Amino acid sequence: MTPRPSMRLEKHVEPIPILYIDDDAADATVLEQTLAGSVVNPVISFTRAADLYDYLDMHEGPFIILVDLVLFHQGPDVIGGGYEILERLRRRPDINDTRSPILAVTATLPDPDLIERVKKTGADAFIHKPVRSDDLVTAIGRPGWFRVELSR
Repeated sequence: MTPRPSMRLEKHVEPIPILYIDDDAADATVLEQTLAGSVVNPVISFTRAADLYDYLDMHEGPFIILVDLVLFHQGPDVIGGGYEILERLRRRPDINDTRSPILAVTATLPDPDLIERVKKTGADAFIHKPVRSDDLVTAIGRPGWFRVELSR
């Protein structure tokens, strides 16, 4: 069947998964519920860094990665909590090759020292909790970055 001239054919593109690591499962649930009504992207939450790394090893990107800066329950394998995770993610070739944005998330009010430390660890942007879809669009919607697909 030949499409009518008024029909638009578009390549199907899957929404980019949002990966969120936070040691507080309740915060992860709040994020999932907050975004559920406004984005079509799947949200996959992790409470342990090892689980996030395992997921990344088994799946191809791109991803939108949110990392809570204050992680208390990571055990001896993660030194420095969220900052260490940001640095490890930025060193991963698969994350860099897919240009997956990495966003630092915290409930702490940003100050110049915090913002500078976040930049040095490799985060692309800083988002204050609670994370909202418009925060993601603002942080990711730059030229060359992936955007969150808003639901209709």
